[in-house]
Amino acid sequence: MSAYSSDVDIDDVFDETLYGLMPMAEVVSGSLNTSSIDKGLVLRWRQRLRRSGVLTLVCEWREADSAERYRGGRKPTIDDEVILTLMLVLVAERSALKGTILGHALGHRLTNAAKEALGISHLFDGTTRNWNQLARRAVRRLTKTWDAWGGGRKCAIGRLEREKLEEDLAENEDFVEEMMSRGDKFTCALIQMTLEELPRSVRRQNTVALTVDQTALEAVSQLAPWRRDTNGLEKFERYADMDPEDPESEVERVVLEPQAGLYPVEKGAAVKDSAGVTTWVASDWQMAFMGNVMLGVYEDPSADNTLAPPQLAYAGSLSAPNKRIGEHTIALVDIIMGRGTKISRLSFDKGYTQLTVEKFHRPLRERGIKVVKDYKGGKVGGQKGITNGFGGAHFVEGDWYCASTPKELLEATIRYDDGLITVEEYWRDIDLRQAYKLHIKDHNPNPSSVKYQCPAMGDSATVDCPLRTMTKKALQKDNLAPINESQILERDVDICCKKSLNIPIAESEKESGQKYGYATRAHNRVYKADRASSESANDFLHNDASVLSDPTNRPMRGLAVAQLAWALMLVAFNMTRIAQYMHERFKLEQKNLAIKLRTGITVPMPKPGARRRPPKRLRDRNDRSHYRRGYKARPTVVVSRT
Repeated sequence: MSAYSSDVDIDDVFDETLYGLMPMAEVVSGSLNTSSIDKGLVLRWRQRLRRSGVLTLVCEWREADSAERYRGGRKPTIDDEVILTLMLVLVAERSALKGTILGHALGHRLTNAAKEALGISHLFDGTTRNWNQLARRAVRRLTKTWDAWGGGRKCAIGRLEREKLEEDLAENEDFVEEMMSRGDKFTCALIQMTLEELPRSVRRQNTVALTVDQTALEAVSQLAPWRRDTNGLEKFERYADMDPEDPESEVERVVLEPQAGLYPVEKGAAVKDSAGVTTWVASDWQMAFMGNVMLGVYEDPSADNTLAPPQLAYAGSLSAPNKRIGEHTIALVDIIMGRGTKISRLSFDKGYTQLTVEKFHRPLRERGIKVVKDYKGGKVGGQKGITNGFGGAHFVEGDWYCASTPKELLEATIRYDDGLITVEEYWRDIDLRQAYKLHIKDHNPNPSSVKYQCPAMGDSATVDCPLRTMTKKALQKDNLAPINESQILERDVDICCKKSLNIPIAESEKESGQKYGYATRAHNRVYKADRASSESANDFLHNDASVLSDPTNRPMRGLAVAQLAWALMLVAFNMTRIAQYMHERFKLEQKNLAIKLRTGITVPMPKPGARRRPPKRLRDRNDRSHYRRGYKARPTVVVSRT
């Protein structure tokens, strides 16, 4: 009986004696993926690439870098357009970005028409070429235009070399800033290209609600430095038999990617900086970069957004962990606003609330951006409850309140966190507290202070106070919160004696700026929905959109190459969500068309309505879900059975 089955094409077999039944295409390419990349696919992604404008940016950066140097030399064998088009095609099919896979696609998967379209058909003249090396060289040539850290280094560097490298980068701060800005512009230009894939009728034209978050991108090399102390210096170790007087005697610890940093493996870890841990467990930490993502979210999360446009990434960047978080966020905000887009709100978690006023909160206020945020609890550095006072007014969780506001209302959040009141009682107290909030008298775009007035003054009064003469219109209201004489502890404070009170912004700059009153139902609804969208997007980005979250699928070291991989991940994220959304629209239109052909009735596209609340999950009904607001872990004990 012949060695060949009836399904095997004998002409496709290369050489049975040497290679068995392996076909020629698999033997020559060294891969089982022999599907062709045709001209149509190449032209589609090349058109998108050209529309993004990144090729023009890269050319401008390269010319600027070589302005004072000799710019001669031959043209590159594989130029930026070819390698970027090929990478976009591979990312779209969820392939890895390895030199071998890039080289295999470049040398063996392109059809003749695709080669002509890319302008590389002359390279296939029978000359033996190392396609893998040509692909790697093209990638490094591209990333060099925004690489300030020497990403092509192949040598491992020790602690002293790392410290010297940090000093050199600190001395060339302007150069590093320029390179980081280039990486952000490259990423955001590709993201903007994906946003233009949506039909004009469903694009968010002028206004967008955003949420910002960070997500870890594991570094290729896990060779980690010593963990740092509170001063930022590495706490190196010595062997016991080493000379303690010798400053260079230490245990050797080399690093291949010094731009990466230690970040906890566990998602949601309380301590994100290795310098802040008391007990060091090396297996709890990984070397990683931090991806910053600006995600567009639904303006009204309470509506039925089933047919609304998908929630897409509007901007992104990559950096080292626990460094320049505020600066990166503001840079992304400026890029989005530079497109002519107005940001209706920006939501973020309590990690961002702890950032400095100068580098994060003040720039947001100066740009007129309202925020939705959470506050840190605790007695040390806590932001909940009464945290400041001015002219008799109390500052509580982002707002200023009347001097006679009941204390149990001002400390409602603390009492709830301590388990003294239920969630229903907490919401009741928060609703009652709103009446005591000071009224803003003047709206100044960028003031150094804000003019407030007592909530018992004017026709818009919300409380009835014996210290103020109420207007006739205010007295007609039946919902005024009463202030009794026993509640008035101080009568001669400014907020109770003057018509208005100018409170400097500096008194509340870090905690203020909320679009909705903290812990109100509107605030909880928006904050919860935005955070859920962010967590869902992070999961989709790492596990569904592409395979590049796994460092083994992008084995090229350095922050610059990681920025390229990060940009391609965000492109895959947006394009996948857009494709899914358009597919659902297509199915609905086909369904409506079938109804029209069958009945003659034109079915309009459904409009957004009230959001239908899904049934409560079993784990929530049985109180087994720990991922919820206000959850408090209960201690457990081990039961010994005899």
